[in-house]
Amino acid sequence: MSQMPLVDAIKAHLSEKKQQWHTPGHGPNLPLDGSWLNWAYDLTEVGALSPTNDRTDPISQSMRRMAEIFGVKRSWYSVQGASLPVTAAILAATSRRGTSVVIERTCHRSALSALIIGGLEPHWIYPAQPFHGASPNQIIEALTPNTAALILTRPTYDGVASDIGSVVEAAHRLSVPVVVDEAHGTHWYGRQGYPTSALELGADLVAHGAHKTEPVLTQAGLLHAQGDLIAMGDVDLWWDLLSTSSPSYLLMSSLDAYQALRRDQGWTSRWEMMALQTRELWHRFSEINILQAQIEKRADGTQADPAKMTLIGNGSQIREAVERWGWAEKTEPGAVTLIFSPTGKLSVVHSMLSTLKYLAVTSAPKHLVMPKPIVQLTPREAFMHNPPVSVDLKNAVGNIAHRALVPYPPGIPLVQPGEEITEDVVNWVEAWQTLHAGFIEGLDAADGGRGGWVWVVK
Repeated sequence: MSQMPLVDAIKAHLSEKKQQWHTPGHGPNLPLDGSWLNWAYDLTEVGALSPTNDRTDPISQSMRRMAEIFGVKRSWYSVQGASLPVTAAILAATSRRGTSVVIERTCHRSALSALIIGGLEPHWIYPAQPFHGASPNQIIEALTPNTAALILTRPTYDGVASDIGSVVEAAHRLSVPVVVDEAHGTHWYGRQGYPTSALELGADLVAHGAHKTEPVLTQAGLLHAQGDLIAMGDVDLWWDLLSTSSPSYLLMSSLDAYQALRRDQGWTSRWEMMALQTRELWHRFSEINILQAQIEKRADGTQADPAKMTLIGNGSQIREAVERWGWAEKTEPGAVTLIFSPTGKLSVVHSMLSTLKYLAVTSAPKHLVMPKPIVQLTPREAFMHNPPVSVDLKNAVGNIAHRALVPYPPGIPLVQPGEEITEDVVNWVEAWQTLHAGFIEGLDAADGGRGGWVWVVK
């Protein structure tokens, strides 16, 4: 057995020299300014590096510069990815308003942490179409004066961004704050050819997973605040409670380098050029079913992110073809999703698409439709039921989930705590495992990776 199994596995993986069509945004390359990427920079709060109450310290100065770039009141640096920003934002938005929240079912599991900690009661809005979020009309109809906060996920994992301008306006007419998980859209703001950022549409708190597409280190994230509906002190309160007391100075240095890079017009031009080149690929390979190309043809205000490419068809067949060239971000039965950044080579994407065209992997997709489990308890009520019991998945129908079942990627809960496990849920898991699409958090898998045990309320 290897003495360093993870290190050796990483070396073996990189030795294949395939394209990295997945996060993080820097790919196999050093960030453009790698001068800070030095083990000597792995420091802690000492001397002039320490935070100060008057916020004159270097970290605060850098965060103010980041806020200037994104045109907001405040920005916070996260060394816990976009998960900390999402959780803290939801709790800050609801801390003075109540417990009822309207939330898209496409939310990342980090939102579940806020639901449990805050004892929140979610009103789930399910998308009507695969790859999409909920429609603006669905969301607006769900809002009431008693809604404590509206929680949106935009874009979807596949880079689909609905037009939420009317949604934000409707929420604000009711004085309902809007929290947007824009983890996959850090690169949008202020750039031509990309969807309009939720910041530009007036959302109150917006979370960014900067590492997903930009050249920063994994787990470097951002939270931005604007408007007057949420007190900055409430954000600070939850941020301090949830964040680590030993932040990585390497991760924060990568964010500092990023705020400086954001001021570089050359970097912006590279992103805008990539958007043009990606769209050229959509048109060049129009016979391949590319989700983003189809979104572009719609007239309902939905926008597609050209930094994503979702190839629709037989997921297994597409994955096998793609993996001859590189590694995809996400595979499911009906599609494979790739992520691009200006540090990659679109010429290789062209070659890969030529192969797909030759193989004619455009068969009808077999989408896994997200089940709609029956809500029996709030997430917090279920979580507080201890001890839970473990049951075989096949015998779990009718039981109430104690733990979430979360397929990775994309990290969107299939079942939330407090929901009744249905036959549709079991069938979904079996289809996912047949494809070998990824692991499912909360499922103790059986030998061979099929079936398994789930934790339910006793």
